[in-house]
Amino acid sequence: MERTVLIVDDDRHIVGVLAALLEDEGYRVRRAYDGMSALQEAEVAPPDLVLSDVAMPKMNGLALAQRLRDRGIPVVLLSAAIADPRLAGVPFVRKPFDLDQVLDTVALHLANSGNQASVNA
Repeated sequence: MERTVLIVDDDRHIVGVLAALLEDEGYRVRRAYDGMSALQEAEVAPPDLVLSDVAMPKMNGLALAQRLRDRGIPVVLLSAAIADPRLAGVPFVRKPFDLDQVLDTVALHLANSGNQASVNA
């Protein structure tokens, strides 16, 4: 079964790199470039996982994660912050990221999510 990952980042280059990486691994990828667009995308067709930047216009990744968690959609955040207390309890990958780490994190959270509503690591 092909799993869908929604990638959200206002940096189109990062979205492109992550999309190519995940598509090469067989994932179906959708793209959004701000939090509000991502929320709309998720409402139209919920993805299996959202991979989102934290710092974005219109709605930041933390607010997006909370809204999506309320809908049972797992979220992994991408953050350059070394120690951000706002990330407590939300799985994240530190930027700059290692591509293998991204793949491992996506696979882990998709395997753990199944039909569960939890996004905790």
